[in-house]
Amino acid sequence: YELHKQFEPYWSPNGREILYWSGGKIFVADDDRGTLHALAGGAAETVGQHPAWAADGSAVFDDIIRATGNTDIYIAHSDGHSLRRVFADHVSEGGPVWSPDGKRIAFIRYGTRPSLVVTDLAGHTRTLTTLKTRTRQALPQSIWGADPLPSPPAWSPDGTTIAVATRTGVKLVNVRSRTVRPWHRPPAEGVPVVVDW
Repeated sequence: YELHKQFEPYWSPNGREILYWSGGKIFVADDDRGTLHALAGGAAETVGQHPAWAADGSAVFDDIIRATGNTDIYIAHSDGHSLRRVFADHVSEGGPVWSPDGKRIAFIRYGTRPSLVVTDLAGHTRTLTTLKTRTRQALPQSIWGADPLPSPPAWSPDGTTIAVATRTGVKLVNVRSRTVRPWHRPPAEGVPVVVDW
């Protein structure tokens, strides 16, 4: 691994391990034991740059990019065992985020019509909404690009709502009802959010 290319460090909930991305791989460093091991990634695949712990610290996720360029959603225990795919299809997915209770994962399914998707570890998957965008690219652009695709999702602390930033503003999606409403910036904040559905 290359020390000058380590990004996105995250402490485990128990404070003993650090999860980070380096050179297309996900590493877990154990502070108590002084050990370091690769969790995912390698010659035939790379891993997305946003690893995260499950709420109970038992597993982490990866969005693994195969040689074909397609990304799928995976989880693994922090010891490197039980790496398994929890969602895959012919369209790229990314930005997976654990729910506060650690039972579900929300992510963006990219394509010509990006969508917000939630799945559990048993494979029960729901598309919550399609997210409007003005780009035709299949993969996400940089947030600094002229027309970025939706951001990774963010769960509310109570797990009832997911926020996603799109080119037209922040959308709040109710997980149970799938209703979508725009987040409106408070007037004191300055420029209002323009909503374009």
